[in-house]
Amino acid sequence: MELDNYKIYVNSDLTVIEQRILVDIGFILGFYTISRTFPVTTVNSGKNTIKIVKNIGQEVAVHGSIIEVAVPEPDKYNDTLKEVAEIFQAETEITEREVVTPRGYESASQYAKEWKDRDFRQVQGLEALFDAGLFLNDMDNDLLPDSITAKILINASMTSKMLEAAINLAYRFGMEMTQAVLPFTTCPDDDTHREHALIRFVTGAGFGVYLKRKNNCEFQSASNILEICGDGNLLVDRISRLCNKYPNLGEGEDWQSFILRIINSFTMNDADGQLAYLNAFAKNDNVTCVFSPEYKEKRDLIEKIFPNAKFDNYKRRTIKREKTYDITWEVEDLKAIIREKLLPIVHLGDSVSLQCAVSEDKKARDKLNDEICAELKNHGVSVDKCQIICSYKQGFSWINDFVIPDLRKLKKLQEITIYFKPMLASGSDEWNDESGIAPNYGNIYDNDPEKWRDIPIRNLQELYPIDDVISDALNIHRDCVKFEIYKGDENITYEVTALNENGEEIYQNSYLSRYYERPYIEEFTDMGKVHPASAYVCATVNEKSVLNETFETDLTKIWNIYQRDILPEVGRVVMERSGGHPNPEQQPYFGCLNLKIKVSEPDYELPYRDDMITSIDAMHEDIYFVGADYFKMLGISVGVKPLDAPGLILPEIEKKEGKPEFSYALYDQVSDSPSIMGEDLNIMPQFKNGDIEIFIKSLSYSDAGRFNVAVEVIRKSGYVSFDMVDKFINSYAELLSAGVLETSEIFEDDASIDFYCENQLIATANVGNRVQKTKDISICDVNLHIDEVISPAMFEEIIQSLKRVRGLKVIPLARSYQGRRIYGIQITPQRDGYISRVKLISKQPSEMINARHHANEVSSTNSTLMLIKELLSNPEYEEYRKNLNLIFIPLENVDGAQIHYELQKVNPLWKLHTARFSSIGKEFYYEYFNYETIHTEANAFTNAWWKSLPDVVVDNHGVPTHEWDQQYSGYASPSFKGFWLPRALLYSYFVIPDDSRFEWNIELNHHIADAVSEWVGKEPRIREGNIERIDRFQKYAAAWMPKMFQTKLEGNMINAWNPTSLNGTSNYLSIKAPWITAAAYVSEVTDETVHGDMLEFCASTHLLQDLGIIDLLNKSKAIFDKRLEVQNGQVVLSMKRLRPVIYNAGSVKKD
Repeated sequence: MELDNYKIYVNSDLTVIEQRILVDIGFILGFYTISRTFPVTTVNSGKNTIKIVKNIGQEVAVHGSIIEVAVPEPDKYNDTLKEVAEIFQAETEITEREVVTPRGYESASQYAKEWKDRDFRQVQGLEALFDAGLFLNDMDNDLLPDSITAKILINASMTSKMLEAAINLAYRFGMEMTQAVLPFTTCPDDDTHREHALIRFVTGAGFGVYLKRKNNCEFQSASNILEICGDGNLLVDRISRLCNKYPNLGEGEDWQSFILRIINSFTMNDADGQLAYLNAFAKNDNVTCVFSPEYKEKRDLIEKIFPNAKFDNYKRRTIKREKTYDITWEVEDLKAIIREKLLPIVHLGDSVSLQCAVSEDKKARDKLNDEICAELKNHGVSVDKCQIICSYKQGFSWINDFVIPDLRKLKKLQEITIYFKPMLASGSDEWNDESGIAPNYGNIYDNDPEKWRDIPIRNLQELYPIDDVISDALNIHRDCVKFEIYKGDENITYEVTALNENGEEIYQNSYLSRYYERPYIEEFTDMGKVHPASAYVCATVNEKSVLNETFETDLTKIWNIYQRDILPEVGRVVMERSGGHPNPEQQPYFGCLNLKIKVSEPDYELPYRDDMITSIDAMHEDIYFVGADYFKMLGISVGVKPLDAPGLILPEIEKKEGKPEFSYALYDQVSDSPSIMGEDLNIMPQFKNGDIEIFIKSLSYSDAGRFNVAVEVIRKSGYVSFDMVDKFINSYAELLSAGVLETSEIFEDDASIDFYCENQLIATANVGNRVQKTKDISICDVNLHIDEVISPAMFEEIIQSLKRVRGLKVIPLARSYQGRRIYGIQITPQRDGYISRVKLISKQPSEMINARHHANEVSSTNSTLMLIKELLSNPEYEEYRKNLNLIFIPLENVDGAQIHYELQKVNPLWKLHTARFSSIGKEFYYEYFNYETIHTEANAFTNAWWKSLPDVVVDNHGVPTHEWDQQYSGYASPSFKGFWLPRALLYSYFVIPDDSRFEWNIELNHHIADAVSEWVGKEPRIREGNIERIDRFQKYAAAWMPKMFQTKLEGNMINAWNPTSLNGTSNYLSIKAPWITAAAYVSEVTDETVHGDMLEFCASTHLLQDLGIIDLLNKSKAIFDKRLEVQNGQVVLSMKRLRPVIYNAGSVKKD
């Protein structure tokens, strides 16, 4: 029995009780149905029908495909409904997933708490007709409606067509609920109808749905009357059209989001509102309009309509101040020291030995070596030795350039030991092995001026990956290169010894690294000390030391200017703009701090994994992260919170030969807010949140079938005049009709919108007629740029193609701070007619996959597109599409992606963390579910979560491909010490409730870990990539500091488990709302930044992991609250899927 094929037979001359039973049956049938094409009624009795009959000897009889329901006696009415419901319940689509409750199972659903609704309005209208807010309510806090305050009024004057309309409407209401109490009908003789909102049918010309109030009450749910006007076939047709589509619009929008858009426009918060203000108050004036950036998408049309206005993006960056610095080149500094301090003291025939260090690559150092030796020889001096080491990673350079050539000369070399001195403050032997598996954003606030930010293995870190180099150079296994702590008393940093095959020492050499001490941030010395490398020169003449001097590298010169000049100057700008009291709520304080650097430094790839030796990639990281910490501390220093979105800190660094070039520019935004200004004119927002209420009060169709919506505007604030509302609404309606507004794009079908204020019609907008994308191509026809870093422009092209792909629904979820669109993509159910979101979520698990939250973590956009292609094109995954609700955000951080795309053109393999956060430096993860945030990219995640209410959220991230070092921050990045090296090709984080009530959530997380391990283990290259990186991580880090550098393997994966107390402010949904989202899985793959084959490989790694989780959810089972009982004279229906889902119950042993 397929419920969505059954129709309810309606004949004429039915009694009130017969009419009531048919309407209630309609509700029951809808309650157990997921999708349906309306109408659900028929006037022809035949197959697949449900009909009322007289005296059949039993309450309900099934004859093949015909269901006969006897007219019940009044005292048997509920029994009849229950028996009908039992038949339908047995045919629901949940049977394959449903499982008997396992022993000990405790549902997280029972611990649900009240949730702040994204719709903040106090008054709701027909936009919420089929959603919580008007008649429907969510009583158990699972965010799905489970009660209704309305009843359909049945009376003797109801015609058969009214009855058909009532049945269709009841059916649709049933589809929108997870629990209900019957009967859904009432009659004038039933006193209980006075306790409910009423839905009543009345005769009248045309068709209309009107929201009215009983006895002029306020618009409270139980005091509403829904009056449906019309009769005949027209009434059935129009109510069916309403049930098939309403409240959905195009582009994933609905009438509720339309109302919220208008409210936002009233406050001038978006380009639609700004244009409406211009049109209302300065249409023909010579004005300058600084608007939200999205206005540019329709700039040509806008300039044609407003020829006297000049337009600009209020977030456009304009230069505020700039400066160029003249910096000497360290190579010339070294030559000058030798000329001025060594040459005057040497004599003809002297023997000179030199050891120097500059931060230059091998080519520059070899050239420098030749020049120094030539000059010394020109003075009649013999050069016994001249070693020029790279001051960046001195130990690596010393061994690579000078020790390995020595070792090549040895025979029968068996083992090499490199001893390193721990990096500890004088008199300290404490290693402070803190946890580093996750970022530690709080460790910058330690407030200890004497603390060394360098970790004890700093000198070992500087050697990485020297054992690979030695292995290649000497043809020995890298395991024959061992590291040990130096425990001697000599003033050295490294000692290298070599043994032959007899265990005899055949080589010994040592080296002292030079560094200097400075505050991490000079203006905030309480943040501790760091130890960047120094350049130096040591000279002996005739074996007597005559010169031992350190001097500044080019990078240190730049760093001094940054710390002592630029950051304090920008800090003063922030203080001036804030009146001495900077506040996070007033951010950003500047548009961009741009630092342009061209410098001669080592920057090259190694032939191992994706390793690099690059001091300027490290410098890029230092400038960005230390700058960010500076502004955080600036906020704290004046007694407020950290400034975490002061503006974009944008270093642009290029490698060049010769003298360094350095300049900076500070940019401001054109304005802090949108404005319209002219001579003696300054138009500001006339409304603020709470000044007005807007809702839909009626729906109707014209005789020609055009849909009409009546929108009521209520003035809540005394200072808001009728004239102000009238001007704004007329302006808004005019532009909406003309297709100027972004909101114009959301309407697929023709409609007219009448705007009322205090029941007075003030404007009409005509919308629709938009050319719809036809579903005419296959996903296989779309170029997904799988092996390329995808820019926002490339992604927009992909999206336009995906809109044409069968089986996909593309949804604009939000706009970024800079106005770029952020999209969601849904796999659409292969069902006809109206599809109930409530029933889909209740029937089967939902999963949400978020990609590229940090824009420099590039591969997850590609992997998500690959996953969508696999799901649509691979027949093996057909059941995934059928059995799961899947939504994807392939590119969340679009502004960061644009920054990254431009930077990687110059430095394609760098980490580029300046693109990690938003265009003003905000980690907008903290803005999820903040419905008033200026960091509007956060709304994409929030809106996708609301749409899908996912059981599992997968957030695909990435880590650097190579060493993440910052020599001006203690070598390891302060908040990311445990991320110095990639600990694996792929590893995972699980944030789980530290609460015994959610043990089954925790068990599901463990099953997810097992599934990911199994799926990625299918690919040998992934296994090998993991093993290789774990080996490196273990040898150079975890073996010495196991807490900071965790490497515990679980199957094929390293998993980090983070038990966390339940917290409504957490943005991990597994902690914020564990009764909805049981797992918040975060993955990390080594993709900062990769291209070509490696990018495709990283994306494929994410893909396998994603498929593993999807496969697990597909195989999962669920417990359903499937109650059907008579209580207190009412029939209670319940069809709720309890959370979490169950997979292989009880098989995981939790630690």
